[in-house]
Parts: sequence; structure tokens; C-alpha cells
Amino acid sequence: MEEKKSTPMRNVFILYPLRGFVIALVPWLTHVFTYRHIKELSEDADIMGIPEYAFFLFSLFILALIYNSFTLYFATYDREEMDRFFEKEDGKTLSFFGERRHALSQLPFYLELGSSLLFTAALVFLGGFGDIDYFFFRLPIERRAARLLGFLALALYLFLLMLDRRCEARKYWEQLSERNDLKRLESKTRMALRGLVIVLIYPIATPMLPFLLYFAINLITIILGIADMLTGVGFILTVAAIVGAICLLKRLHFYRITRKIEKQIKAAAERFEYKLRLYTREERKLHGCNGYLEKDERRYYFKIMASPSRFTPLYFMQGGAYYLYKFGTKNHYRSFERHVQYGYDAPGPKSILLPRITNYIFVKEDGSVRRICEGDVFWNYIIYNPASFLGNLERECIGRSNAER
Repeated sequence: MEEKKSTPMRNVFILYPLRGFVIALVPWLTHVFTYRHIKELSEDADIMGIPEYAFFLFSLFILALIYNSFTLYFATYDREEMDRFFEKEDGKTLSFFGERRHALSQLPFYLELGSSLLFTAALVFLGGFGDIDYFFFRLPIERRAARLLGFLALALYLFLLMLDRRCEARKYWEQLSERNDLKRLESKTRMALRGLVIVLIYPIATPMLPFLLYFAINLITIILGIADMLTGVGFILTVAAIVGAICLLKRLHFYRITRKIEKQIKAAAERFEYKLRLYTREERKLHGCNGYLEKDERRYYFKIMASPSRFTPLYFMQGGAYYLYKFGTKNHYRSFERHVQYGYDAPGPKSILLPRITNYIFVKEDGSVRRICEGDVFWNYIIYNPASFLGNLERECIGRSNAER
């Protein structure tokens, strides 16, 4: 007997409405505990000195986080959409607006969104969102009209959120593919555990959150008090001064590290009979590196680059490099790039020294990304940390890769 096959369309019309139902129901159930707990705390608002409405705003904020977690979870583990992404689009994302136009052209998006909005509307009109009612019931309109406004506000948020999370998931798939790390999404155990964590984390963490709210409100009060003492221009100048001080401290930190490494290289050069030439500030701008070591008529050029933190990825490309700063969770985040120049022309072996070598240094070449470590070569450069650079000076194997030592 021939085995019965399930059609993709059947999966679409069953799977995505079911996902929409879960997105509407489970976050609401998780939020019920959060809202009730915060409502009880709001009764003691006078004791803590916090206005009652602040608790309801905080409750809405938690609700937004819950929806964000669930929509991102379902978008990330959408295996059918991910397979289509790699088979039909070669695993490449589009522009910002192109991604959103693509999502709006897909039937699964409307099935999931429509199902979630249908059940959300039922929950709203049955009185399932007390914190939303708290604000809209204060308007001089009928109760049904107030709940309709509450539902429309929630519907708009869900529409924008689900659209953005789908685009974010595609970007995440592309990044995993570049790192050859798609196995993160293949483990059903990992998927189940992450779903369980999302369900449990908000009820467990909620009892601690009002104290953070209390701290945040006091901090905002202090900032507003300072703003009242200053003029508008004075407040702006104060903020600018704080930002400038942070940038200056970072530059001073890198300057201190650079001077320390150069002193270590100078001491090693004297010990192992190398001739050292450290460029001046103007020469560094001209040549693009910090200097060179010379021995037996051979020169070894080196450049010291900053490595902001152990968890800031550094990507080298043919035209330059960039640090990738991430905001969010480990696997799902917003990011921006800070581009820097690492390249320089030199007639001898070229080295790049990073104060610390981490697991987050990559090279982009030929449309793929590979991870590099201390002693690896990319194009005409070899990467070192200060200790390995000094060790290679002692062994007279500077400029050699790991395979050549």
C-alpha cells in the first residue's frame, strides 16, 4: 500500500492558525499571573511611593516582552519557512523594506496573524486584559468602544511585532548559515527547552521586577531633578560631556595598552638582538602600522588593533574590518557595525596584534565566513596576541603560520 503523503498546503492551513492560537492564548495565560501580582503590589503603592498607574505601565511592558518572546520563538523555529528560505532564496536576505514586502506577500503570515488576532479579540472583549482596560476605561466613551480601542492598539502592536520577528528570524538563519551553525535549530530538545523557559521565566521573575521598577523610577526622578536645575542647553551639554568622557576613557585605555605592548616589544628586541623602529604618530598615519622589527636584513611589520571585549565579534574583509555590536539575547539580537581599517602596505611579513584573541574573530572571503585563531593567516596578514608575538620573536619564526612552525 502506498504511503500517504501530507501536502504542504495542508500543513500551512493547519500549522499556522494553530501557531496563531498559541501566540494569543499562552502569552495571555502567562501574563495573567504577572498582571495579578503587579495589581496586588499596586495596592501598596503608597508605601513604596510609586503611583498606581506606573504598575500598570510596567505590566503592559511585561506583556510586550512576552509577546516578543513568543513571536520570535515561533518565527525562529519555523522549519518550513526556513527550508523555503534556503531552497528558493539561497539563504540570502533582502533589504530592510524588501524583507517586509516579502513577508507581507506570504500566506502563512496572514494565517498566523489572523488566527492570533481572532483569539486576542475574544480575550479582550471577555475582559482578559485588565491593564489595557485600566487606561481605556478612563476615556469618556462606552465600555465596548474602550475595549475596541484597546484591541486595535494591541492588534497594531502584534502586526508590527510579528512582521519584524519574521524578518529577524530570516536574518538569524543567514548568520547561522554563514557560521555553519544551523544545528542550533535542528535539536528538538533545545527547541522544547527554550519554549519551556519562555513560558516559565516571566511568572518566576515577576516578583523581583517591581523592585527594579522602583529603582528605575528613582533614577529617572534624579535625572529629571538634575534637568530642572539646568537649562535646556545645560542639560544637553551635560549629556554630551558624559558621552565624550566615555569615548575619551576608551581611547586612553587603548593608548595605555598600546604603550604597554610597545614596551614589551622593545624589551624583547633588545634581548633577542632585533632592531626596532616605532613610528611616530604622523608616521603611523602615513604607513598604517605601529612599526617594524629588523634582523638579518629582514623586516617584520606589525600593527596593534583594539579588541573592545571578549564578546564583541571582529570581522575581517578585503576592504576593511568591523566590530559587530549586539543588543539582545545571545542568539537573537539587533546589531550595528563599527568599521575600522586594518590594512597597510609593507615589503615584509605583516602582523596584526590583538590584545586578546577570542572565539569571535572571523574572516569573510569568497562569500563564506571562517573563524580564525592566533597564528592563522588571512591574505597577507598573520594574527597574534602579544604573548605569541614575543614568543615567535624569541624562536625567530615571526611571520610563520601555525602550519609552518
